[in-house]
Amino acid sequence: MNSTILLDVVGVIGAGQMGTGIAQVLAARGLRVILSDRKFEIIERGIGVMNRSLEKQVKSGKISPEDAASTLARIETAVSLEPFRAADFVIEAAPEDEEIKKAIFRKLDQVTPVGSILSSNTSSISITRLAAVTSKPHRVIGMHFMHPVVSVPLVELAKGMHTSDSTFQRTMGLCQRLGKTVCVSQDRPGFIMYRVLMPMINEAFFCMMEGVGSPEDIDRGMRLGTNAVLGPLKLADSIGLDTCLSIMRTLQHQFGDSKYRPCPLLVQYVDGGWLGVKSGRGVFYYGPGAAENMAEKANARRAATADASAINKGFAAKALNEPPSTCGADPAAVSPHAELGYMLRGADHGGDAHKHMMRVLHVASGMGSAPANRGMRC
Repeated sequence: MNSTILLDVVGVIGAGQMGTGIAQVLAARGLRVILSDRKFEIIERGIGVMNRSLEKQVKSGKISPEDAASTLARIETAVSLEPFRAADFVIEAAPEDEEIKKAIFRKLDQVTPVGSILSSNTSSISITRLAAVTSKPHRVIGMHFMHPVVSVPLVELAKGMHTSDSTFQRTMGLCQRLGKTVCVSQDRPGFIMYRVLMPMINEAFFCMMEGVGSPEDIDRGMRLGTNAVLGPLKLADSIGLDTCLSIMRTLQHQFGDSKYRPCPLLVQYVDGGWLGVKSGRGVFYYGPGAAENMAEKANARRAATADASAINKGFAAKALNEPPSTCGADPAAVSPHAELGYMLRGADHGGDAHKHMMRVLHVASGMGSAPANRGMRC
């Protein structure tokens, strides 16, 4: 089923950093977009951020000036949900507050066409509960984009208890049209991404609070040690510390487990208005245009990582298909990693493969030559 044919107009609720990013991606792919928020001032700020993002894409040669202009031309704005009567698909990207989202879904249930899909960009709130306030819960689904939406290729889909297969397939079709990769989660608090990510960010705040390391060292260690684009603290600033705190509180409330207790320092930062990039100060200081600059740096690191990965894959493929050149020396002593790749083929070494692989692993670990008769007990 080619679901994307059925979509022409997509409504986006919320003109913050997520909503404007989602609107930009939709419009860039040729869809008409209705971007709504409660105040025109919020929408104007969001459109301003989008303008700067498009300008940087033009300067970098990723898109043409005509592409940028046509993207903006496909977006209309509104301070009510009445225009959503024409929407085929809706993406709610309001603040991460369950009562706010429920109020929006009640209204959407009244104004949207019967056949339209209602999705939420929530990162932690139950899709089943949001759907329960509507008269047609089968058309409600979780569609969690990652920040920054324009450059991160992932969308996390979450099916509620009543979400129909048709709703899921049409949402999957929209993701494909946007060029996004999908991971699918059960309807559980935090889904997959933030159930793993937010406790890590929270623990980074505990490390900072307890003086285990400086913010710079915590981020440097996690970024380089795990080959990540951003460290957990700078990533938290990018997401918004208020959002991180809200998600941690949701996880703690839903699971009733103290391991999700928000770090007191995270709470203090939010209480003090240090929300991250959007407020100019979080764990780190940020000037004007910081969000766009961070996105550019993250894209550059992501591209460098992809290039390195491609090179490594090339070496790995060569190692798996060719015996290493040893120039008459002991293969494991010359190139234990290449020899290990060759050994994974197994059959080329007959019955001695198991014993020989253990010798290669022993040398690769830096322990020198393994005794000839030492094997591994299974």
